[in-house]
Amino acid sequence: MVSATPSYGIGGNGAGVGITLKLGEIFRVEGGYLANRASNPGEDSGLFNGNYSALGQLVIQPWERLKLGLTFVHAYDRSGEFRYGGLGTATGTFLGNLLPGSQGLAPTFPPNRPIASNSYGVEASFQINEGIVLGGWAGLTKARLIGYGDADIWNFAGTLTFPDLLKRGSVAAIIVGTEPTLTGVRSGGSQRSVPDNDYALHIEAFYKFAFTDSLSITPGIIWLPALNQNSENNDVFIGVLRTTFTF
Repeated sequence: MVSATPSYGIGGNGAGVGITLKLGEIFRVEGGYLANRASNPGEDSGLFNGNYSALGQLVIQPWERLKLGLTFVHAYDRSGEFRYGGLGTATGTFLGNLLPGSQGLAPTFPPNRPIASNSYGVEASFQINEGIVLGGWAGLTKARLIGYGDADIWNFAGTLTFPDLLKRGSVAAIIVGTEPTLTGVRSGGSQRSVPDNDYALHIEAFYKFAFTDSLSITPGIIWLPALNQNSENNDVFIGVLRTTFTF
C-alpha cells in the first residue's frame, strides 16, 4: 500500500519494540509497543508511566497479490498530547486530534484531559497486474477524554498505485479519502453536536521518479476541499517536491 491508516501514528515518535510471528503461509501476527517519553526518567514518563501505544495486527495473505490487515491500537496520552503522528506532526483536523480548545463547541472544547483510546482498522491491497495496485483502509478511534466523555474519530481512504511507471523503481499514486475527523461526542450521558462535522477530504497525487538507485525526486499535489471539517472553508491546494538520497 502507498500509505496506511493514521492510527499507526498514535503515540508519535519514541522508543519501542516490535515482533512478527508467521503462522503458516497465509497468516502473520504483528505486535508492537511504543513509549513516547522512554528516555525521560521523570514522573509520568519512561517506558510505562507516560504516553504509550500498543499495537496488534493480523495480516492475511491468501495469495500473492492480495493482502488484508486487521489492526488494533490501544494508547494513552497525557492532557493535550493525543495526536495522529505525534507532537508537531499531527495528521487530520484540529478537532480530529482533540486539540484542547481548538475550535467548535466552546473555547474550552475539546477539554484538556488525558485520553485513553482504542483504534480499530482494516486495510487491503490487491495487485491487479504488474503495473496497477488497488488498496485502501478504514479506521475508527474510540477515545475517552477521562473525566469528560467519549469521542468517535473516523478516517478512510482508497489508493491507486502504479509501480515501476516509466522506469523501474519509480511509482505514481492517487489517494482519495478523509483525514482523522471528529464525528461524535458524548458527555454526561448525552450526545453533543459538532458544528464543524464535514468529513475532512484529502485528495493527493504524486510521482516518485527514480533517477538512480540512490536518488529520487517526488513532485505531488494535495487538495483539501473541507479544511478542518468545514466544507465552507476555502479549498486548499498544496504543491510538494521531495528529493530523497538513499545510502
